[in-house]
Amino acid sequence: MLRFIGISCIILAHVAAPNWIYQWRTFDVPLMVFVSGLVLANKTRIDSVVKYWIKRSKRLLIPVYLFLLLYIGGTYLFSVANGTNMPFTDSQIIESFFLLEGIGYVWIIRVFLLIAILAPLYIRLALDVHKKYIFFMLIILFSLIPDAAIHLGFANESFILREYILYAIGYGAVFLVGLKSASKQIWDGWRELLGYVCIFILLCVCCLYRNGSLPLLSVYKFPPQSLFILYGVIVSWLLWNVVRLFSFSDGMLKSFILFVGQNTIWIYLFHIPFVYYLGEQVEQWWLRFIFIYVISIILCFSKNKVLDLYLERYSWVSYLKG
Repeated sequence: MLRFIGISCIILAHVAAPNWIYQWRTFDVPLMVFVSGLVLANKTRIDSVVKYWIKRSKRLLIPVYLFLLLYIGGTYLFSVANGTNMPFTDSQIIESFFLLEGIGYVWIIRVFLLIAILAPLYIRLALDVHKKYIFFMLIILFSLIPDAAIHLGFANESFILREYILYAIGYGAVFLVGLKSASKQIWDGWRELLGYVCIFILLCVCCLYRNGSLPLLSVYKFPPQSLFILYGVIVSWLLWNVVRLFSFSDGMLKSFILFVGQNTIWIYLFHIPFVYYLGEQVEQWWLRFIFIYVISIILCFSKNKVLDLYLERYSWVSYLKG
């Protein structure tokens, strides 16, 4: 359910929705990282770190690189056939394969890859920190490090720090909270949540005093900073506890939510071309959202049906599903 909410909000961000919606849904990528923490929480140890890294890297990079090759290659052929200029520069194409800004949107995969690489370390850290107040201070520290790096000018001076290390630290805080939340009873941990809320409000007040207006959360997203990180932690924790209050009976709705949740990467990748080329052809943002979301799900479903025909004969096909 949480992955379904997360991917829905991510696509919502790309259809030019009203600004209040755009700001409200900025918890989407943190929520996906939070879910990764929940999923890996039962792994008290990873037998082979290298094997784990290879497996996770394949799951993330094979779909993305295949999509980029097909998408960029198809765009090039379309441009040649129509006598138009290629919309992407050489530098944008290269950056895309390094999961940087590039053609846009693929930076999210870099976040997931960084968290996957550091997951064994974060799991060990979550296991070693037993006292709640120390863990709380650790999350606050992680959320403030990017702020300090930017304020002191270090982020502008170092590409590696700005594009990799600060992302690993900021989203690492959300991942750690996900790890710790998995084993807790519903609403257990509300005191820590209250602490995160108080710090978040304090930071908002500081921004209001300094800038004369409340902060726009999207401004603090690249790289992730304290306001963005804490907002993601707060909303993710609340959603995790709320969804556990409900249960869906077997049926089409549950099957639909499970399918979307299990295929978030490909649904995300399939939505990219439609965001580019649909543009303003559909005037209402909500119609753009419905169209892009539905067509992405249909394409993903069709892809899986085709791959099912070859899954038993070729084990590598599994990396192109889910």
